[in-house]
Amino acid sequence: MMLSHFLFSTPIDFNEHALRRLTIEEPGELGRAVGELQSQISGYDGRFVLSDGSKNIELSKNTHMIIDPFSITCNAKEIITGLHKTITKELECGDSFLEVQDAISALTNYITTVSTEIEAGSSSGDVTIQALLKVMSVGMIEPESLPERVCEYVRLMSEYGSKRLAIIVNLDKFLSKEDYSELVKQLEYSNTPILLIENTFPNDNVPTKIIDTDRCELEIGPNGNLFEV
Repeated sequence: MMLSHFLFSTPIDFNEHALRRLTIEEPGELGRAVGELQSQISGYDGRFVLSDGSKNIELSKNTHMIIDPFSITCNAKEIITGLHKTITKELECGDSFLEVQDAISALTNYITTVSTEIEAGSSSGDVTIQALLKVMSVGMIEPESLPERVCEYVRLMSEYGSKRLAIIVNLDKFLSKEDYSELVKQLEYSNTPILLIENTFPNDNVPTKIIDTDRCELEIGPNGNLFEV
C-alpha cells in the first residue's frame, strides 16, 4: 500500500515497512498537509492518493487519523459496532447457537410472565443478540496509559473498524522521549500500516520522508542512511 501527493517525488511505501514517518519541517506546510488529509478522510476531495497495487483506495473509508490522542477511546462507535457484529456472528454460527436461542427465549418468557403478574405490558418484539450486547454494554477495557491506549486503539480500528491505514500527528509532543521511544517500538510490531506525521525527526529506526523548510525531499532508511530524493 502507498500514499502519494504532489508534495512528494516518490510515494510513501508501506509494503516493506508498515510503520513510516513523514516529517514536514515548515509548520505552515505541515498544517496544510494535515488539514487536507483530515478533509479527505471526512469525505471531501483532495490531492492525497492511497493505493494498493494499481487500485486506488478511498481515504474516507479506509483511514483514520489521530490528532488529539486524549480524545480517542477504545470504545469508539466503529470499534463497538464491529465487535458486536463479530460476537453475533460467532454466536449465530457456532455450536452454541441453539443454546443461545433457548437462553434468549427463556429470558423473554420470564420477563413477559413477571410483567403480566404486575399488570405491566411488553412490546419489545424479537430480542436479538446485538440488542442484548448493547444493553449489556459489551465493550473494550480502556488502557490507562496514553501509549498503551494509542497502540490498542490502532489495533482495534484495524480489526473491528476495518481501517487499513492509521495516521498519527505529532504524538511526540505529548510524550516523554522514553515513552515515545517505547510507543514506536510497540507500533513496529503492528501489521497495520501506520504513518507518523511530525515536524521533527527523533533519530530512530523508522523509515522517514523529510520535507525540509526549503521543500527539499530527503529519505532516511531503517538503517539510518540519509539520501536526497
